[in-house]
Amino acid sequence: MIAYSEYYPVYGFFNNGNLDGIICVEVYDENYVLSNFFVNKTFQHQGLGQYLFRFILGKFNDKKIILYVYTDNDPAIHIYKKYGFKITGMDNGRGVNPESPHYIMQKVKSHH
Repeated sequence: MIAYSEYYPVYGFFNNGNLDGIICVEVYDENYVLSNFFVNKTFQHQGLGQYLFRFILGKFNDKKIILYVYTDNDPAIHIYKKYGFKITGMDNGRGVNPESPHYIMQKVKSHH
């Protein structure tokens, strides 16, 4: 089950009352920025992260979506590219390790 908080743009995946995954979608002008994307360690590598990611992409498929990912996070970068994201730049100063460089990745809104 996915739940949404109106107080903060976070979507959570609940399983038997436990919060097992979250993803935030913050809006800045025309940019929809994905952040705080976490999956409970118990459920990693079982498709829950991709399920949440696909949910968000479907919900905001007509928007310009941006995310930041550590440059050494090859598994995540691979998945983001699989879903149509491209590296558009570099950034520092984010997340729990602000000295680590991040790629800025972007998925351009689809025109149906």
